[in-house]
Amino acid sequence: MSTGLKKTILVLALLLAIAGLVDNVFSQVGEKPGAIETSWLFYPIAYFGILIIIGAIIPTKGRQGLPFINYFKDISIRSEGIDKYKKCIEKLTDALKITPSIKKELDNIIENYQLKKEDTIGIVKKTFKVIYNRMTEDQIITEEERKNIEEIVQYFGIGLEELGFKQSEFNKYYMLGQLAEDKLPQFSNENISIVMKKNEVMHWAQEASIVKERRVTERINYGGPRASIKIAKGISYRVGSYKIDTRSRIIPEIVDSGYFWITNQRVGYIGSKKSFTCDINKILSLQLDDSLNIFKDGKQNPYQVWMADYEIAMVLLSKLINLGKEN
Repeated sequence: MSTGLKKTILVLALLLAIAGLVDNVFSQVGEKPGAIETSWLFYPIAYFGILIIIGAIIPTKGRQGLPFINYFKDISIRSEGIDKYKKCIEKLTDALKITPSIKKELDNIIENYQLKKEDTIGIVKKTFKVIYNRMTEDQIITEEERKNIEEIVQYFGIGLEELGFKQSEFNKYYMLGQLAEDKLPQFSNENISIVMKKNEVMHWAQEASIVKERRVTERINYGGPRASIKIAKGISYRVGSYKIDTRSRIIPEIVDSGYFWITNQRVGYIGSKKSFTCDINKILSLQLDDSLNIFKDGKQNPYQVWMADYEIAMVLLSKLINLGKEN
């Protein structure tokens, strides 16, 4: 029997004995000195405490034992196992991967303490979150880190949804990791139907919208210091000047929704109403404000594309444009 288990049972027995003693003392309030009588609760409480002490001391191997004693033992054993599981799984946050030695140690703890999924899932979730946050501090995921994440998820047998895992965020960080290593990713999307040119490779595609600039005029009412001086009934003179001014600003207006795509040769957009393509070597510059503005050689106005996230598109386009200049 473990030391922790013995301590738990003995403390419980001590508390029961104290409870019986307190009940016995309070039962004597109002009695004559010397006429000490034992409370009717004292005996069952003391008896229960003795049974727990016996259950803690006498080995129960090979016999069923008293159910309530075994119940307290199971709670204590499971608690001890969970504590050991926590200490072991903390090693993952340092290694950032599941090593054979960590696997073996965790497997032994689960077997020896008969831990179930509900005992460990909370610990696993918290640990995975720490690991993932540490891996993505630089906002990239390398190929090695991707494999480590997959091995961790497979070992624990927990779905990505249960872990609070965001697939879109992972894809972004992994793609940026590939680009940081000068690896141009290959991408496939069944929602996009494009006739590819010879030796053309799709690198990226994401949901996007075509926007156009719309000028909005706003009316501004301005009033200087003012006061009303009553001259006659129903007539007053206002002190202060009033001026109505206008202010205009340009806002992007969505005119079509579809997909923005990038290949090794072209960039483009395909939607339900509009579409365009532009060769990489025809791009003069890129400008990012409320939308991505692509300035094409020979075209006065830029293509204006709105996306929820521009980071991958900008990094990828920059690399492709620079590669084109080098060649």
